[in-house]
Amino acid sequence: MGRFPEWAERQKRKGTVIKSDGKGNYSLYRNSSKRVPGKKNPQPVQTYIGAITPQGVMERFTIDRKSSGIRIWEYGFSYALQSLTPPSFMKDLGSEERAITVLGCLIVSESDESYLYRSRDSWCEGFDGTCISAQRKKLERLMGFSFEHLVPLKRIRLVEIDGRLVMTEIGELQKQILEETGVELPWEVQ
Repeated sequence: MGRFPEWAERQKRKGTVIKSDGKGNYSLYRNSSKRVPGKKNPQPVQTYIGAITPQGVMERFTIDRKSSGIRIWEYGFSYALQSLTPPSFMKDLGSEERAITVLGCLIVSESDESYLYRSRDSWCEGFDGTCISAQRKKLERLMGFSFEHLVPLKRIRLVEIDGRLVMTEIGELQKQILEETGVELPWEVQ
């Protein structure tokens, strides 16, 4: 028997190599070489192909978000903060436009992939005399819990494919937090 299990050896092809992480996990790499200026001989290059399982090779799957027309936004945390913000917090900030901007800035400062960026590129420009950290503490006090309590909701995402929006599956922990806080996520998003 070789260095690797028989099921892993079966996946090896010409020009590939198997590597182990020492914990029973195996990966398949493509071997090649590349000329490097100043070096006498070509330098080896190994490119990751995928993980090897008894069922076969699970190839790496990546999508170039920029060219594919697919965009992924954080949704759960952002929506929950918007929903849980009491009217008194918004009223204390003065005009409705200023209140929306401050709340938006609070959200995007905690979630840099927030779906709020769909409608506006910048939320935190042009604040005169507004201390965001003080506003955060005030909002946490009014809500009765910290932003950290809502962090698991960041796993709820919106996937935008050619203008159509799909929400990712909501896990048990996220369901529990949504239930505790009384937030209901709408299935249709504008």
